[in-house]
Amino acid sequence: MERDRALFEEVISGAIPGFLRVYGWAVPAVTTGYHQKDFPLFDPTLDLPVLRRPTGGGAVLHVDDVTFSLAARAGDVLPARVEAAGLLVTSAVRTALNACGIHATMDGKNRTFSDVCFARSTPLELAVDGSKVMGLALALRRSHVLLQGVIPLRVDRALSRRVFGPQAPEGAKGLLEISGSFDPDRFVELLRENLARALRVPAFA
Repeated sequence: MERDRALFEEVISGAIPGFLRVYGWAVPAVTTGYHQKDFPLFDPTLDLPVLRRPTGGGAVLHVDDVTFSLAARAGDVLPARVEAAGLLVTSAVRTALNACGIHATMDGKNRTFSDVCFARSTPLELAVDGSKVMGLALALRRSHVLLQGVIPLRVDRALSRRVFGPQAPEGAKGLLEISGSFDPDRFVELLRENLARALRVPAFA
């Protein structure tokens, strides 16, 4: 999160035109949306990092997932309207998923806020057979847009219940649980290519 935040500041200052990162997590962690100032874990005995994102949205448990972030000036590399920027990114992710045999759809209709990201799907997010497979959060600052996305590979349901309690999304599935033949390395390669091509931004490790 701090790397994303620092790079976004560089974009805003004009030091770099934009960036794209695709990464994973060394240890389980929880990220919360910018406006979630207090998010206690349901099980107080859990020793997990809780990190605040610079983007909005609800809390996410990161265990085994692909996380990505990108930023650029609105109206330059990214469309001027934030929702259009999100649609561009979601379309690029869906193309990468489809190429890997995962046919995701943008059929979410819930625009209301949820404390838990994967408890509901918005029109800009992706689902497979009703199970949300990509969360997307955005931030707009001084005409610059930051987007952060997460795509679970496997879902730790027991840990999710300890983190979120009754709000834990029971039907959540990771891509490797949806398709046993899914290739995460190939997906990450295609994700980088599709996003970089669509947005014309450099890819950072």
